[in-house]
Amino acid sequence: MPTPLPPEVADAASGLIASVVERLHDTSSFVRARALATLSHLCESRALPTDRFGPVARLGLARLADKNANVRRAALQLYARLLELNLIKRHSD
Repeated sequence: MPTPLPPEVADAASGLIASVVERLHDTSSFVRARALATLSHLCESRALPTDRFGPVARLGLARLADKNANVRRAALQLYARLLELNLIKRHSD
């Protein structure tokens, strides 16, 4: 079990993750794709807080309907990563 972060570090990390999530609605497809790739990397490194798994999965699924193929590909990779790590099933409640 990972050690809990000090409150000031946890707040900063939460703010950074929120910033990445905001980028999913950017007008630039490159920024949206990189935001999805960053979230995928955070999931893989187990750096995404458990209370963010559901919202991240829902946002990733929404990006599967994006007009840009690179964004759709990144969304699919994020969702595949979540499924591979079994993060959705464990934390969907």
